[in-house]
Amino acid sequence: GWAHSCALLDDASVKCWGANYGRLGLGDTLSRGDGWGGAMGDSLPPVPPCLGPCPAGHTGPYGGPCAACPSQTSSARGSTELTDCTCLAGYKAASDGVACSVCDAGKFKASTGAGSCTSCLAGTSSAS
Repeated sequence: GWAHSCALLDDASVKCWGANYGRLGLGDTLSRGDGWGGAMGDSLPPVPPCLGPCPAGHTGPYGGPCAACPSQTSSARGSTELTDCTCLAGYKAASDGVACSVCDAGKFKASTGAGSCTSCLAGTSSAS
């Protein structure tokens, strides 16, 4: 990647470091390694293996490493880009296009995917 790197180690494990936009394969967006206040080498966690296409809720190239979608998002099996992770039902996309936030009170979103929250019908409400 343009802001991260990965290495295949002698024991066949993979470790990645650098700017993390959900692409280091560790299930989060925490940047790791030199320049991000973290150590290298043994301090870096190994990337979990992924054979074949990534499972639902993850993204990455065929054969891995696969990274979990950010919180409150999901993706279809075989997704390859972070932008394939879309907000769960009840959540709308934040301004960064990646993070999701709960629909405002009186609004809802019925399904996972792109889209905004819709006002509840007269006489109904939402929990948030």
